Amino acid sequence: MDDSWKEPAQFSNGHDVSADLGWRRVLGVLGTSVEVENLSQAVDVAARAAEACGADGDGRLNVDIRHGRVVLTLHSVADAEVTSYDVELAGRISTAIADMGLRTWLGTGDGTQSSAQVVELVVDAVDIPAVRAVWQAALGYDDERDSAHPEDPLVDPLGQCPAVSFRRIDPGSAGRGSGVRIDVAVGGDETDRRLRAAKDAGATIVPDETEPDCWLLTDAEGNEVTLAMLHGGDA
Repeated sequence: MDDSWKEPAQFSNGHDVSADLGWRRVLGVLGTSVEVENLSQAVDVAARAAEACGADGDGRLNVDIRHGRVVLTLHSVADAEVTSYDVELAGRISTAIADMGLRTWLGTGDGTQSSAQVVELVVDAVDIPAVRAVWQAALGYDDERDSAHPEDPLVDPLGQCPAVSFRRIDPGSAGRGSGVRIDVAVGGDETDRRLRAAKDAGATIVPDETEPDCWLLTDAEGNEVTLAMLHGGDA
């Protein structure tokens, strides 16, 4: 195994962790995953990651144990963003995982691993505060941290499900092509692969004229999903 990914975390564009470490920043969270053979090994990975962070892992490290892999994310809850220290912790974790004979890696989206991405539900609304209140009650979601605006997105308090944001539309547009849409944001290396796959699957793809590197994908029955390429610190 190439030892280059054991080197200390590095930045590109001022924010991104070196891909050699197997971490990527996506919308304010550093994420990676570790392939494991069984639940016992997954628990060991979680323990090693926590040990690598020490007491500083509280409020920064999240561990999600799934079949065949462990998903690790880092961000500062107190600062509501990724800090340079989170990057340092990512390097420590990668080294600890390497000592187990395993590796942290981003995945390729080939079906065996999911590439780093952010999925969000977008609800069209004329009266956002009124609509937002219903979604918040039904989902049991919280306001975003430090949110003080009645039109801001809602988030899962457990951090397991997609956030819900709201897009204002004109009263005359309600009921005509409006509703709920899924937005997916991925790194540039993954965007092209997904666009090709969607086209092969029969999607109609139209570039978004208001957002750079963003495409609207429509299936055969008119359902929409937006695919966006992340840039800079969030790619």
